[in-house]
Amino acid sequence: MSEVKEYEIDLKELIEMLLRRWWIILFGIIVFGIIGSVVCLTSQKIYEASATLMVGSSTTAQYDNLNLSQLQVNKELVSTYQEIAVSSNVLQDVISKLNLDISPKELAGQIKVSNVNDTEIIRVSATSPIPEMAMDIANTTAQVFQDKVQTIMNVDNVKIVDPAALPEHAIKPNKKLILAAALFLGLVISVGIIFVIEFFDKRIKNLDFFEKELNLPILATIFDVKEYKKEDEEEKSEKRTHRRA
Repeated sequence: MSEVKEYEIDLKELIEMLLRRWWIILFGIIVFGIIGSVVCLTSQKIYEASATLMVGSSTTAQYDNLNLSQLQVNKELVSTYQEIAVSSNVLQDVISKLNLDISPKELAGQIKVSNVNDTEIIRVSATSPIPEMAMDIANTTAQVFQDKVQTIMNVDNVKIVDPAALPEHAIKPNKKLILAAALFLGLVISVGIIFVIEFFDKRIKNLDFFEKELNLPILATIFDVKEYKKEDEEEKSEKRTHRRA
């Protein structure tokens, strides 16, 4: 019971300490909020476009003849096709078709090839500061990849399901996340500053210090003379007002 009471008192003191210097917290939140807003406004926008492809049976095969083993083989081929899609052989052709002034390694950093929910679907995603370029890279990579599979694997089992569309909204920067992180950082740093100030502030702020820290009893207290005179003048003023009434 005594431990719980002591915890409540410490928590109360902590809250009082933060409220005593509330302006530091407000200042920190405002400053970091402004910094976060500037970062959001000055950061380069990045757009993403995605094309989807499906690994299926060869065009010479009949759909009715497909079975579970064939579907399993197609799924296993997906991981191989993911590597082919970002190979230098494919990317160099994409660079040539789009007249890009970058290396295959740099282009690979803009392209992501992923398997959709462990299915036969492959998603080719491309990012760029220019939305039209993101769309063109995704579609060209998908087309070149489809052609290269026929040459490299000697099969025609990759079909483009959905070409990439023109992205309308940027995926970066994430303004909400940046602002939230900036405000939280401002709050944490402000609270840290308050703790440092309080740690080096050796002034006695309340009478509890004598009892809790020094184990000394409080025998008497002296009121602030100025405050006492002020209260006394207010009482006299009220009495005069009542008499006139």
